[in-house]
Amino acid sequence: MKRILFLSISLLLGSLLWAQTAEQDLSKYKFKMANDKLLLEKNQFNLGNVYNDETKTETVEVYNVSDSAMAITFNGSNFVKMTLSVEVPLSKKELKTANGVTTKTQVTTVLAPKSVGKITMEYLTSLNKTQEGKQNWGAQNQRVNVVVNGKQDHRNAFNVRATIVENFASLSEEEKAKAPRIEFEMPSYNFGTVNQGEQVVYEFVYKNIGERDLEVRNVKGS
Repeated sequence: MKRILFLSISLLLGSLLWAQTAEQDLSKYKFKMANDKLLLEKNQFNLGNVYNDETKTETVEVYNVSDSAMAITFNGSNFVKMTLSVEVPLSKKELKTANGVTTKTQVTTVLAPKSVGKITMEYLTSLNKTQEGKQNWGAQNQRVNVVVNGKQDHRNAFNVRATIVENFASLSEEEKAKAPRIEFEMPSYNFGTVNQGEQVVYEFVYKNIGERDLEVRNVKGS
């Protein structure tokens, strides 16, 4: 009787420990999509400053908590490319030269039930252009929809934020010396006391003291 009781207690403790481990494994997934069936570490990418000629890449881990496979695709942007990948076992032939590695990353559109995948986001900055075909500059926010099993839901989406800045590193010393330079007559202006609702205006006068053309792409107050 004592042995049976001890065995029961051991099994119960083992079950509790397994449940705690499983819960801990899922705790890193803070966000949900597809009716709470697709768990994600995050649902947005904040890239900070990105050079106009730069491609930036980040990944996010996802987990299919359901009992069915999920077909996952993406749409909504030509300059934000997203792909789903999973780890798959190496073939016997590949294992011979793998030096201890047993899996490889494989791009796919299907995430098996109860399995982990990774979504890779590539931000192709040079393709982020205006309708006139010119490079966008400054703060940018792009929404990319996640299509699960052929169904698009506005709640299933990633937000990708970036601030596009020019990369001057490739300029030669001669090019830098001839670069445009902005100079203001008054770099700041104090309006003094302003009544609520009153509209005040001040024009900042500037000139280009450099040798190349100055292009003002964005203006933001502070």
